[in-house]
Amino acid sequence: MKKTFVLLLALLAGSASAASYAGYPVVEAPFPIVGGEIVTVGLTERGAVPVENDKVKIEAAGFTVQASKTTPGGATLTWIFALTSKTAQKVEQVSVEEVFTGETAVMYLQDKSPRLSKEGMWSMLAAPVDITAETPAWLYAGGKPSVFIFKFTVVIPGEPAQVLYQLSSFSTPTKELFVRQIQKIRASKVTPG
Repeated sequence: MKKTFVLLLALLAGSASAASYAGYPVVEAPFPIVGGEIVTVGLTERGAVPVENDKVKIEAAGFTVQASKTTPGGATLTWIFALTSKTAQKVEQVSVEEVFTGETAVMYLQDKSPRLSKEGMWSMLAAPVDITAETPAWLYAGGKPSVFIFKFTVVIPGEPAQVLYQLSSFSTPTKELFVRQIQKIRASKVTPG
């Protein structure tokens, strides 16, 4: 039996104001990204505030951990991204890059034919990555949260590209929960199929 343990960054429904989000005060925090630019993201004591503009709202930037489909007893990590288009316009392309943790941007996915639900939502999974006893290193780094800044670029015909920067942060207790799930997957020796 395949077990899947899912974490979607708690990007709650609703819209953020400058002062509060979901009843919590919002603090604007600067983060350096690749190329030396500084982006400001909204945070509350509960986590990141969903980024939005008049065209697009980011709904999710999180990950799942599940049994490998190719390696018995193996586990994979798969990033999940979602957004909602606020207009009736067609979305021509969506790309998501990680721009905080390294010296160069890392492309997580590029969808050149995005499909929106009737509610205007788009979501996609990045390619699964095998998890080892040491990688990804950030998952095993205790004592501090693991922080990511994802650059969403949304192309709408006839409009300038919509670029939004979404923070994703995973606390040590959250990461420990996922490591325990990975250990369970390994111990179960689930056979792919």
